[in-house]
Amino acid sequence: MMRWTRRKWLKATALAGSVGFWKKAHGQFGWMKPQGGGQRRRRFVPVKENNPAILRHDMNCERCGDCVAICQQVQTVYGHGKNPEEHECIYCGQCTAICWNHGVTERFHLQEVSQAIREKKEGKSKKTFVAITSPAVRVTLGEMFRMAPGTNVEGQLVTALKKLGFDHVFDATFGADLTVMEETAEFLEKLDAPDVPKPFFTSCCPSWVRFVELFFPEFRKQISTCKSPLRMQSAMIKSYFAQLQKIAPEEIVVVAVTPCTAKKYEATLAGEIPEMDYALTTRELGWWLMEWKIPFVELEETPFDSLLGKGSTAGTIFGNTGGVTEAVLRTAYFRLTGKKPPETFFSLSEVRGLEGLRKAEIDLGGRTIRVGILHGTGAAREYLKMAEKMPFDFVEVMACRGGCIGGGGLPTTEIPLTDSLRAARMQGLYATDRESPLRMSHDNPEIQKIYADFLHSPGSETARKYLHG
Repeated sequence: MMRWTRRKWLKATALAGSVGFWKKAHGQFGWMKPQGGGQRRRRFVPVKENNPAILRHDMNCERCGDCVAICQQVQTVYGHGKNPEEHECIYCGQCTAICWNHGVTERFHLQEVSQAIREKKEGKSKKTFVAITSPAVRVTLGEMFRMAPGTNVEGQLVTALKKLGFDHVFDATFGADLTVMEETAEFLEKLDAPDVPKPFFTSCCPSWVRFVELFFPEFRKQISTCKSPLRMQSAMIKSYFAQLQKIAPEEIVVVAVTPCTAKKYEATLAGEIPEMDYALTTRELGWWLMEWKIPFVELEETPFDSLLGKGSTAGTIFGNTGGVTEAVLRTAYFRLTGKKPPETFFSLSEVRGLEGLRKAEIDLGGRTIRVGILHGTGAAREYLKMAEKMPFDFVEVMACRGGCIGGGGLPTTEIPLTDSLRAARMQGLYATDRESPLRMSHDNPEIQKIYADFLHSPGSETARKYLHG
């Protein structure tokens, strides 16, 4: 009976209000019936041994089929490739969030990071450890310590990371502000450019980018060239920050604390500029605090470190579906008009919510921009199949329902995750934005300083070298 309830919840929260693909779902629990006939499929999603984001633990697997359901019917990844027998992964980790017996989990980096910090404390290493925390972590980590969903634990989070042994703790909203600056400039440049196909897609979510590469490569050139916020900030730490602190980049260990298992994949990407070294899920950080018996709820609040550490709350709402769109539109309005956006731009109801596809027409000082917001790769698939019939100028896509606040690496407070919990987490980020005096990325003094001292201007040669892929 309990599993039947789980199934109903999974169906109800899959893509409510967007597409009706659950009508096509069949046999999603237990043994899977393949599309188009043939042999029955296994009851669990196969995970390759070299998968950089997730692991399968056969001894824990109950063969219930829930991971197959979320991957095939909701995320529309498993079984949707050219070869149905070959499983490709977009590293979103939704299978880890639906598994109640740890049959599939994130690929653990906790032990490596913990051991490295222990070695420093014992004098065996002189590395500088830097933590970057994603926006969604502050409104979800508290759930692991029985705090109400959506509670902002930003101050305790910084204190906890310092107690664990990190030398610097930065807020990834700074990286989000960098993304707004670069992505806005790129979007406005392409908006009126001749022969540039539309829409312009965001690139913040690595799982979304990989989804396109695997299933819709014809749209790849329409995705922004911007790296994700964490990769941008990591690149600045290993370059600008390293120069200012007179530390060799190879002596800095950057650890991202994230709601997303796909960031573990990003940590494996090697380019000309070194970036993040490890990615820990929010769950891993919670387990680490428990293991070291750090009384998280009782901790005093500590502010994020300055110099690449602070961001505007335009960057904070990146954790919500629609948040990237709002942040970009605030700066785009200023770039086009030279004026502060109207108050309506600081609570754009048209782009908020949990419908799988939301659309709006936004007046940017006399210029109307058509925007679309998608979350969940199932909804993205439905849109991409009919993109010509739904013309947009700008489309934001997040691979997980709700955006990063529904990420595969967050506390499994509910299995499956309900929209009411997603909404509580989202409101936690929106409340932070409402209460802040700094709500636009281009107004962030630290952003202004890094462009003046190092990057010069959005889209500059230096910016493209460090912040674009």
